[in-house]
Amino acid sequence: MDHLDSFDRLCGLTKINGVTEDMFKLRLFPFSLGDKARYWEKTLPLNSINLWDDCKKNFLAKFFSIARTARLRNEISRFTQKTIELSVKPGRGSKATPLSALITVLRKLHY
Repeated sequence: MDHLDSFDRLCGLTKINGVTEDMFKLRLFPFSLGDKARYWEKTLPLNSINLWDDCKKNFLAKFFSIARTARLRNEISRFTQKTIELSVKPGRGSKATPLSALITVLRKLHY
């Protein structure tokens, strides 16, 4: 979706007399695509897409299926940040310092 949003924004910066916004975007869109998407675009039947909205819908259906979108949405919603309890006990004759606390945390993360 970021690709389409960025592409829409860039195309919105230029207007050409006598050229509709749809035609402008449809002409430039293939140049913005990577290998797999470029191949997909080239395999579409000639003149099968004449509106920018149709192009976006087809692109999203191909590369961002409902199942994939749902899976990504679930992964994002399950994301949690783990907290680490910090309890630094200074050894004999030593004092807890911010550096020693950081070292203790890093050791807990590593192991």
